[in-house]
Amino acid sequence: MATLEIPYHCVSNRMLPHQRQFHRSQAAVNALVTGYGGGKTHAGVQQAIKLSIVNHGLPGMYVSPSYRIAKRTIVMTFMEILDSAGLRYKRDYFYNKNEHEFRIKPWNGTIWIGSGDDPDALRGPNLAWAGIDEPFIQDRGVYEQMLARVRHPQAPSGNCT
Repeated sequence: MATLEIPYHCVSNRMLPHQRQFHRSQAAVNALVTGYGGGKTHAGVQQAIKLSIVNHGLPGMYVSPSYRIAKRTIVMTFMEILDSAGLRYKRDYFYNKNEHEFRIKPWNGTIWIGSGDDPDALRGPNLAWAGIDEPFIQDRGVYEQMLARVRHPQAPSGNCT
């Protein structure tokens, strides 16, 4: 099990104090509110990686306002953080652009990237955890769908960020 802790440990050393507080929260629904450049996306991606480790083998979803925005923000941030933790693209992790899905081999992680431009399209899957990037510029239906999706019966502890 030690390999499940190593990547997150590498990532967590790069947090700002308010990001550490966000990650330490035990709340069922957690939020980080800061101004522009406050590290919200970075902290959200770090939390998504942490939750994919805790819930290894089970899917989670991180929702961006649109796939176009996700490509330039959260997808790039995932790749930067995974690379900085010593994971190598195509060997240790892979991003399927067509399916909007990260597969992370060391802990059998599955992270789906969702688009908030149509909240009804988020219906269906059972998730171990969920996160929303830029929640205040998205329809409230995105938040409601993500809360409803975090229900995977095998998840040790579902979380929303």
